Amino acid sequence: MGTIYGNEYKDPLTGLYGANTLRDFDRIRREVRITLLNFALWRMEKPWKVPPRRIDDTLLWIVREGVFRCTAGDAVRTLAGGEGFAAPENTRHGMAFAPGCGKGSAVVIHLKLRGYPGTSPFTALRTPFFRLACPGEFFRSLERAIALKSVSPESAGECVAAKVRELLMDWAAEDLLLPEKSDFCDARIREALDFICRNLSGNIGVADIARAAGLHEVRFREIFRKQTGMTPLACLKQARLERVSELLIKTLLPLPEIAARTGFSTPSYLCSVFRAYSGRSPQAYRQLYQQRYRE
Repeated sequence: MGTIYGNEYKDPLTGLYGANTLRDFDRIRREVRITLLNFALWRMEKPWKVPPRRIDDTLLWIVREGVFRCTAGDAVRTLAGGEGFAAPENTRHGMAFAPGCGKGSAVVIHLKLRGYPGTSPFTALRTPFFRLACPGEFFRSLERAIALKSVSPESAGECVAAKVRELLMDWAAEDLLLPEKSDFCDARIREALDFICRNLSGNIGVADIARAAGLHEVRFREIFRKQTGMTPLACLKQARLERVSELLIKTLLPLPEIAARTGFSTPSYLCSVFRAYSGRSPQAYRQLYQQRYRE
């Protein structure tokens, strides 16, 4: 058991987490691809209130100082420092000062998930409300990232995305993710999804994706729809549009180049499909979210 230095050994931490939790950790690390739309530290003073609303991205709202009355879905809770809520896309939410509180601050993160199979892990939360495991360390990391944004928005975004993944792992460790909403993909479907993400610019079809998964096309279609809730072609289209939105936010690439990189035959076709997907033209989407990303 000992070494040349004496009685020491490596502790593999076997048993620290259960097998299901470790699989959740692995899935979060491999499968959660995040596009950050904005992240900031907001300070508020009375009068201030966000009436209940719905937005088309996922919101993480985490109290740093003060006490707030928050609505997320059908639930209402009073939150203080180190507590927050997650509002997945189009979830009704609102925030206001709790009685007796007139000022405070909160970290606000807006994001979208790319190429995530099945249910969003934010939807799999047992409750939309949560408490940070290590509030001090979390806020220090976010403060550094927010400060870094003035020098390199991309590097700052990578730091925030890493903290969001850590937050998801904390939820998995605390058994806050419903098993029936966070099931693992069949390894063959995971390979199919990876193949789609690697070949967005290519002229690929269902037969090509099924071949990458090692399945006959008919069986592949059946398994794919059961596990992801969509057809392979619908998933391919969604993955391409998610990549378009990311390139619009994070780059200044012209539309013809974005179309070529994401498998759309012409910029005009891309414009038509993207407007139906997002409700905005690519130019309007870029203007809105690039401004938010750099605020």
